[in-house]
Amino acid sequence: MVVARSTKAGLEAAGQTILNDTGAANIVGLVVVADVPGKLPKDLMHKLRMLEEQLPVWRIGYLPKLRLVDEEQLASWQPGDEIDTSRKAKKLGLDERVPAQVVRVGDEIFTTVRAHRDQSATAQDS
Repeated sequence: MVVARSTKAGLEAAGQTILNDTGAANIVGLVVVADVPGKLPKDLMHKLRMLEEQLPVWRIGYLPKLRLVDEEQLASWQPGDEIDTSRKAKKLGLDERVPAQVVRVGDEIFTTVRAHRDQSATAQDS
């Protein structure tokens, strides 16, 4: 999995990583994290669409509170965890609750990785 900010430099670095020979590693997708709120500029959207032709891409919107929390204080999540989407839960900080969009992307990534792993195992058994 490649993770990039939605900046020109971030998307270009992600593109180079995806195009480079990764040896035995398989890149199964790209996660693009918004660096600012709102739409991507046209040039960056074009670059992102080109990357989407190569592999699955997931986007995570801008999370302003993320800049204010130390990494070790962030709430954790693992596949199968339920996410509380109530109004009360939405007001919790990132140290108490993983944002719903991050959980959604995480679930989709794990589903993709499992499918990729299962396909690889089936191919090796053949």
